[in-house]
Amino acid sequence: MSALEVGLVVALAVVVAALVIAVALGYLDARDADRLAAERDQATAERDQAIREIERLTVQVDHQRARIEALRDELDARQGRRPSLTTEWLTYVAELPLTHPGDAR
Repeated sequence: MSALEVGLVVALAVVVAALVIAVALGYLDARDADRLAAERDQATAERDQAIREIERLTVQVDHQRARIEALRDELDARQGRRPSLTTEWLTYVAELPLTHPGDAR
């Protein structure tokens, strides 16, 4: 073989090796992209589940707060207690009109 033929064979081998490496890297990138997409989907599902759990617990907390308030009111009624000063003040403020006297709205 002449030097030119050897050079062409070496150049062809380098090109083929570069193509093999490029295909392999593309395959690895595709696998990584698929893995990352699967991890993202899993994280999204876990986040959605956590949100649903928070909403469920929030409903339970609100229900328990209302129940505690009702039980406190019942206990106060049984014991003949007057409402606390804070409760009386909040009741007074809640009954105030929303406009100033003389305001025609």
